[in-house]
Amino acid sequence: MSQIECVNNMDHKELQKLAKRHGFTLAKSGNLETLRDTAFKRMMKKHGVKYSDIPTRFYLEKMLPCFKEPVLFLGWAVYTAQYAKIIPMISVDYNPVTKPDIVADVTNKNLLTKLADYRREHGMRFRKFNTIVVNGVIGWGVNEDPAIDRCLKNCSDLLKANGKLLIGWNTKKTEGSSRVIKPDEMSKILKRNKFRNIEFLEDTPEDPEWQHKYYMCRK
Repeated sequence: MSQIECVNNMDHKELQKLAKRHGFTLAKSGNLETLRDTAFKRMMKKHGVKYSDIPTRFYLEKMLPCFKEPVLFLGWAVYTAQYAKIIPMISVDYNPVTKPDIVADVTNKNLLTKLADYRREHGMRFRKFNTIVVNGVIGWGVNEDPAIDRCLKNCSDLLKANGKLLIGWNTKKTEGSSRVIKPDEMSKILKRNKFRNIEFLEDTPEDPEWQHKYYMCRK
């Protein structure tokens, strides 16, 4: 059974829960594919978030409301920072300089400050995350095996038991990227770092320009 949760595979009951959680109305019956599309677009509009016209990022956006909180998102930029309007999430930095310790060791003042702010805002106490997203980081600064292993170890240290890690990366050399990693090689990297239930998201849309791919796995 797939561990991938996405608006694209929600049933009528789950769509109604999504609508209620995000404060919009949705027809209780009708073509399921149409309702999924309507629910996603109403959710984005409700929060003032413009959905992407890049197919693979659009695919990621449809997973957002299914992420289990708290969420750490690495690969933060202007176009992804707005996702925090949909589901509470934080990053190490608003627009971080990609580096081997991008996840940060837990003594990183910036990360601790953001964790403290999050706890105060939501009245929560936590030290670890249920979901970590690492998107556009590996191959874009975190390139060599020691740096990748360090990044993934830090992710593992910050994940709760059975927590989910979503990795997004390009499999095609593009301007700005420093390393191309094919899916089989990425799977080996994740296994080497003791992640399990490694699942390649085969229904990721075709993306000729970037050939961006995703893996979901668990600690």
